[in-house]
Amino acid sequence: MARDGKVVTIRLGPEAAALVEQCMKDDVFPSLSDFFEAVLVVFQEHSQALINYIEQEEAKGFTHEEIFGLLKTEITFRRLGN
Repeated sequence: MARDGKVVTIRLGPEAAALVEQCMKDDVFPSLSDFFEAVLVVFQEHSQALINYIEQEEAKGFTHEEIFGLLKTEITFRRLGN
């Protein structure tokens, strides 16, 4: 998937791949590209929230090492609905 001239590689485990397949089967998104576009929007929002958090912690005087030493992030795909 290209975005702004950059290539993004998304690797899916079996559970996430099954979710994508189910979304396509249920016509949740018109195309696979639309699905991944939605995923990228969520990821960008997550990234911005992380940037905001880091800036807040830096303003408190914490170093990057301290911030990332305590920070744990995880991005998961979940099926919503039914």
